[in-house]
Amino acid sequence: MDASVYTLSQAFHDNGYTTGFFGKWHTGEAHPLLPDDFGFDRYAIVGSEVMDAGCRTESGKTELKGYREEAMFDLALDFIESKRDEVFFTYIATRVAHDRPSPMCPPEYKNMYADPGEKNNLKEQYSQWWDEILQDNVGLTADLPERFHADPGFRAKLKK
Repeated sequence: MDASVYTLSQAFHDNGYTTGFFGKWHTGEAHPLLPDDFGFDRYAIVGSEVMDAGCRTESGKTELKGYREEAMFDLALDFIESKRDEVFFTYIATRVAHDRPSPMCPPEYKNMYADPGEKNNLKEQYSQWWDEILQDNVGLTADLPERFHADPGFRAKLKK
């Protein structure tokens, strides 16, 4: 990505929002291509390891303990909880679209998408899951604005 591009996160940041990014980051691994170069105040770039993933934050490198998606969401939820009475923008980029069902994925998460062939219902399942996470862990209601975009990964083939 061209570092001169003005991004959505920069627009939110420039208008008084605190911004957070959590998840996979395919834009670059050094300045000027890190999340804080694009308007994110807090970030956690999470590695591809399913368990005990490497993580780079605005403070430096660390390791997330346990299942990657759960640890990543814990970081995001901590951010959301700390900003619940302010305006904030959070971008969460999960890796599960690429490795579901992973052999190392805990059974309770594997079972959420028992039939990976059922693509039509993924948006609805994900939205319901996210609403439950926010309500159960942060006490926020499901009336928050949210946007879902699927990520088929590099294996997707475009039809002509």
